[in-house]
Amino acid sequence: MKVLLDTQIVIWWNTESSKIEPVARELIGDSLVEKLVSHATLWEMAIKIRIGKLIIRPSLFTFVEQNIKRNGMQLLPIDEYSIYATQNLELHHQDPFDRLIIAQAIVGNIPVITSDKVWGKYPVRLLI
Repeated sequence: MKVLLDTQIVIWWNTESSKIEPVARELIGDSLVEKLVSHATLWEMAIKIRIGKLIIRPSLFTFVEQNIKRNGMQLLPIDEYSIYATQNLELHHQDPFDRLIIAQAIVGNIPVITSDKVWGKYPVRLLI
């Protein structure tokens, strides 16, 4: 089984995992589940670090290498089909990173784990 993790879930998993619903924590911790992290998540984190909304020490590179990859998460590249799909999404969500991750989930038919209730307005399968 594959799951696509929202940015907030990736951050919480590595900093405050108690904020994640127990069922979602169990899925993320399951070694048989293929956990995907979008390149859009890394891009969003980089911007948040730069504007002071997120503190990651010593660097985003280290965070990815030591936390994301160490936890068996795989990076999901952004493809042109996902970019094209964003133009067809309703404007329930204004966050361009979330919209791109939602499009990746739709295009790849990948269920998602998110804490964001707005995602439920899109044709994605939510696992929490």
